[in-house]
Amino acid sequence: MEVEIIGPLAPYAGAPSFSRAVVDLLVRYAGIVERAGLCPYIRGGLGEVVVVLDHALDEDLVAARIATSAAPVLHLVFPCAPREASRAFERFCNAVATRVAGRGSVHAAFHPAMTGGNDDPDRRVGLVRRAPDPFLQLVPGELAAAHRPLGDVEPVLAELAALHAARNALTFGAAA
Repeated sequence: MEVEIIGPLAPYAGAPSFSRAVVDLLVRYAGIVERAGLCPYIRGGLGEVVVVLDHALDEDLVAARIATSAAPVLHLVFPCAPREASRAFERFCNAVATRVAGRGSVHAAFHPAMTGGNDDPDRRVGLVRRAPDPFLQLVPGELAAAHRPLGDVEPVLAELAALHAARNALTFGAAA
């Protein structure tokens, strides 16, 4: 899978290897979620993946990049975004999705600080969306109709915890 890198930190020397490691973790995350049957949208693969190297959440940059994509499934990963602010990231994703609404996509926000619980299907979504890095997923609206409630997520939580540990070990000089 080719790694596209955008954002003001993209020119840094370590950006390609850091971004490759970020995408590798995203692929591992998607594999865990797919094996557990928790997301109907990644069965055909991740589609187009873009790594956004920027400390700021820049709606203009992201909306412009989405507008250039013809890929039906698009993942934008934000490894330099604040790792403790999941609500702010969700608001950012909602704002971007509103700006690109003409694309006909449905979106979801994923963030390492998402919260949830295993007590009911709606709360399980937060557990599954605890990705190693914040990312925005855009899928065709017709795929959203195939959504089904989540089953028991307990079996995948240990795998996701190990993935988070691997991400926490990654560093990027420009992001410090």
